[in-house]
Amino acid sequence: MCRDTRGLLVASNELFSRMFSKGEPANLWRWALFSEEARTVLVHWEERWAPDLIAELRLARCRYPADDTVRALYADVVREPALQRIAAEPSRGLNGQARPLCHPMRGEGAARFMAARAAGVSVLTILFEPAAQ
Repeated sequence: MCRDTRGLLVASNELFSRMFSKGEPANLWRWALFSEEARTVLVHWEERWAPDLIAELRLARCRYPADDTVRALYADVVREPALQRIAAEPSRGLNGQARPLCHPMRGEGAARFMAARAAGVSVLTILFEPAAQ
């Protein structure tokens, strides 16, 4: 999976695409932060995912202050009652961290993120580690 700085999906593989019941979202940030589906797929969303996603969005807002998409997305986060409390917590980040995930095709497991940034593009590789059976 590869997304740009605004959360727009640039590339992905078939297994990644199958995580989404309605097809790949146009904006991965928006899906992960606001969709009900994300709150099921991204296991322990409120505790394990949302704080780090908001931290990454804050970082994008600082890196790209003139980007209208990033600014609008962050404005939506701080207006959303369910995200206001989470946004007020201390920041963390996704890189290198494992987060619980329930893949619709592969079941329970963990997603480990490996981030790289170059030339205005963020490449986020997500490694799926199935849960021990």
